[in-house]
Amino acid sequence: MTGSRKMEDQWGRTIDYLRLSVTDSCNLGCIYCRLPGCSPLLQSSLTDEEIFQVLSCFQELGIRKLKITGGEPLLRPGIGSFLERLLERGWFSSVTLTTNGQYLERYWPVLSHLDSINVSLDSLQEAAYQKMTRGGALAPVREGLRQGLDGGYQAFKLNVVLVTGYNDGEIPAFLQLAAKYPLAVRFIELMPLGEGSRYQGVPRERILREVDRLYPGWKWSRSRGNGPARYLEIPSIPGRIGFIDAVDHPFCSQCNRIRMDAAGKIFLCLEQEAALDVKAFLQGGLSRKGFLQQLREAVWQKPEKNYFASRPCPGRKMYQIGG
Repeated sequence: MTGSRKMEDQWGRTIDYLRLSVTDSCNLGCIYCRLPGCSPLLQSSLTDEEIFQVLSCFQELGIRKLKITGGEPLLRPGIGSFLERLLERGWFSSVTLTTNGQYLERYWPVLSHLDSINVSLDSLQEAAYQKMTRGGALAPVREGLRQGLDGGYQAFKLNVVLVTGYNDGEIPAFLQLAAKYPLAVRFIELMPLGEGSRYQGVPRERILREVDRLYPGWKWSRSRGNGPARYLEIPSIPGRIGFIDAVDHPFCSQCNRIRMDAAGKIFLCLEQEAALDVKAFLQGGLSRKGFLQQLREAVWQKPEKNYFASRPCPGRKMYQIGG
């Protein structure tokens, strides 16, 4: 576990992807994610300087791909300058961000330099969008996407969580977005975490029946992105269609990621409790060398797989561990 610039776990997986939550606050209350109403910051977040101090360690140990998450990351005070400073450092081969899209326009000057932007978009209908987000406005999301697409940005990824009885009738409309625009539409399986355990998702097979109807002749692509999404090959359309379904089609054997929440707790798997807290290092109780060794040892213990299919985790909150 020593003497290398990369981290590996005991199952032979190279860990080179970090999902970093910069806040657990959010301005929406999506039904499968959190309780109704806008929430204040739920825990003490690391400062920008503390985050950069930790990121320099991750970079030294071989983390190459970084996803900025929340909560809603664009709610973090000073997020624009934070992203500018992060990009200037050039530590990572890929810097991406996931957002609910409410502030795309406001931060577009810096967001446009990111390698990709994941936008959570669970409905294309105003009433359904408001219901699923508990009051969110669809117009800012549409306008932000339009601004980016009109400017030539081709790295939008729309994350769609289908929930039975809410938006499952919109599958053809989402598929047609990928046929019209150069973006990726990814169907994210409803996770049995927190509020998500109260609802019923939509299986991949139902979505593929609609794909068969609209785009016969599709096949699975051999190429993958930074994360777990599996895409279809449909040469006749400019966009892409993908799936992330960790429960029904687990991808644990190929998992290359770890997570750090806004307070500095590191998670090796969505199911697992925090494996390491960076506060001891940041407060001077642990040397950089010691912290690097702790990181290696923690990653070595990453679980082989999740058990969502057999033991849901209703107490775990997705927004607290980076979505």
